[in-house]
Amino acid sequence: MPNELTNLENLTGEPSADTLILGDLNADGSYYDENDREQFINWDWVITNDMDTTVASSDNTYDRIIINNAVENNLISVGIMKDVTKDESDHYLIYAVFDSGAI
Repeated sequence: MPNELTNLENLTGEPSADTLILGDLNADGSYYDENDREQFINWDWVITNDMDTTVASSDNTYDRIIINNAVENNLISVGIMKDVTKDESDHYLIYAVFDSGAI
């Protein structure tokens, strides 16, 4: 998993425009050491390590929203919709709200 995040970071570079990365990045558990992060260190991981994004009984933060400094001031809130059943998905839904007037 770290190699995939490194490749994604190389692809995005350090854009000055509003940029966000979101999705199931498997950025926790046996896939990724969330406490020894080497990718996107200058970006804000707004779905943080203490947020559980899996429906399973485990407490893992596989899904992430990562934003760069350009979009940081437009962020209003982030959250996780936990009213999801295992039949619908094995992950909770993550979301972010931004001030679109400033973009």
